[in-house]
Amino acid sequence: KYDKQVSPTLRTEAKLGYQRFLQVKKDQYAYPNPPNPDVFVDVFYEEEKSFASASLAWSRWAHHQLFLGAELSTTKVLNTSLVDSDSVVYSHPVTAGIERRIYSLTLQDEMKLADNLIITAGLRHDNYDDIGSRTTPRLAGVWHRSDQHIFKAQYAHAFRPPTFYELSSTTTPSIAKSSELGYIYNGTNSKVRATLFHSDLEDTINFEPPPVGYLPIDVTVQGLELELEQRLSSRLKLTANVAYIDSEEADSKAQVPNSSSWLGNIGLIAQVHRNMDMALQYRGITGYSRESVDPRPNMDDQHTFDLTANMISAGKNKLSYRLGVKNIFDEDVRLPAPYIDFGPGFYTYQYDMPRPGRTWWAQISYGY
Repeated sequence: KYDKQVSPTLRTEAKLGYQRFLQVKKDQYAYPNPPNPDVFVDVFYEEEKSFASASLAWSRWAHHQLFLGAELSTTKVLNTSLVDSDSVVYSHPVTAGIERRIYSLTLQDEMKLADNLIITAGLRHDNYDDIGSRTTPRLAGVWHRSDQHIFKAQYAHAFRPPTFYELSSTTTPSIAKSSELGYIYNGTNSKVRATLFHSDLEDTINFEPPPVGYLPIDVTVQGLELELEQRLSSRLKLTANVAYIDSEEADSKAQVPNSSSWLGNIGLIAQVHRNMDMALQYRGITGYSRESVDPRPNMDDQHTFDLTANMISAGKNKLSYRLGVKNIFDEDVRLPAPYIDFGPGFYTYQYDMPRPGRTWWAQISYGY
């Protein structure tokens, strides 16, 4: 990485990198096979990625800050395999040797129209050698009514290309057109945020049971998120957020399958010693919805508690220790599984996908 302040008005940055990704899954449940035993598979996937980027930030004029960035990356799948428990070799959905090259260019102008009003306008152009190119805009504004009251607004487009797994079914990218309105209150001992959001998601890549595979659908998502940070004392802080999400498919007007309408978090952070704090976190989510053809009932609401302790040793070179327990009360937590009918009473992941129960963990890091 290269980062240099060339002059008081010009800053440049360049990056060069290489990554290698390896995924190995043993005895992964694939599908029921009545009246024979369920099928389990071993999955192997390996890819490499090289990338380079360069950018400059230029504030030549008093009320403008320009940003220009360029990126180049190449991703290549090296090896794939899919073998079941009887050593039967299946065709992996991703073919070894497939490559993707991406060229991106970003231009942004941050304009200070007044001491308390900033407008940001930008464009990003992405070119994928396998699915084509697209240019996406972004327009945002921040108005500081005062130090305590801040208003924000944003409209932006984004796009997501099909992954290597999805390319066998579609080459159509997903498009998101999103708008947000936000308000922030900065008090002496508290901070409040409220955000209204709306997104039209075009050609969202959705998985349908075989032989269909991945099928693009249009989805609308809108809702409200509220956040609170409250200092209860010099050593105790409360954090909380709650979100309501209304999601529906454009054609059927039905709720998007496997989605939830309400989720929330409440946390207490206590400084129990000069170099130690502890955090208790609650997370709740309402039951996920099902597809209209899915005979299973909606999932139950889920409630979990986590506890974390953070300790930092004194001295110039600091050791930090973190330990905790997730899902303290060992609640039954599951993620929704899509409905795929293999015959009466047989579904892939019929009882959804269980998440770990009570889990203890620890972490040590050294800074210098």
